[in-house]
Amino acid sequence: MAYTVEDVIARARNLVQDKEPEYRYDDDLYIAYLNDALNETRRMRPDLYISTDGVVTPLDISNLDDLFPLDDQYFSVIVSYVASMISLEDDKFMPEGKGMQLMAIFHSKLVGKL
Repeated sequence: MAYTVEDVIARARNLVQDKEPEYRYDDDLYIAYLNDALNETRRMRPDLYISTDGVVTPLDISNLDDLFPLDDQYFSVIVSYVASMISLEDDKFMPEGKGMQLMAIFHSKLVGKL
């Protein structure tokens, strides 16, 4: 399955229970954290960028239909990072410690130590 940037946002929204009809956080914030996740991934696993020029191209709100920029096996890893950062924005909407648990999942999946 080919994931899109919008799929990352939708899955992260689901994890942090940011549901319609009134989202707590707008897409721009999710995109900002997605960009952070890609940069963090580039720092921790530069090997994932060997087939490209090694540069992480920043995404913006106009990129929602773009394909997920990494191999699909890293989709849930990036979603964990985005959901972690969103949950840290406002802990009152999440069970205590959930953000840090999601960040630990991101790191362990990315470096293969689960």
